[in-house]
Amino acid sequence: MTESVTRAAREDDMPAVRAVATRFGLLRGWPPGRDFLDAERIFGALALAPAPDGRALGFGGTLRRGAVTHLGDLFVLPESQSSGVGRALLAELLAGDGPKVTFASSDPRAMSLYIRHGLRPRCPLLYLTGPAAGLDLGLR
Repeated sequence: MTESVTRAAREDDMPAVRAVATRFGLLRGWPPGRDFLDAERIFGALALAPAPDGRALGFGGTLRRGAVTHLGDLFVLPESQSSGVGRALLAELLAGDGPKVTFASSDPRAMSLYIRHGLRPRCPLLYLTGPAAGLDLGLR
């Protein structure tokens, strides 16, 4: 396990953050310019785990609404997973009092990581996909 240092992301870190986001396909379909990562940095908290060469090993972002902290993003490059980077990012992002919430993750290791940081599963979040053609959505 590597010792990981994290810090708040700055404007000049955004290319490194976006490089990680791009690896996970997060920016697919977003138009050029400001996006949800900027919103997390400006209106919430965006933490970065920097590599010595200036790249990012991972990042995480939260937004607050009143006392509630919502973890919106936590992404660690595959080659840095299970090295302590995710733990370090969560420790920074979820520090402090108040309720914390997040949505599901497609990574099965995320559940135990979130539980170790005080989050508790309440109900499943199901992502449903299928053809939209022929569906009566009641929108008439």
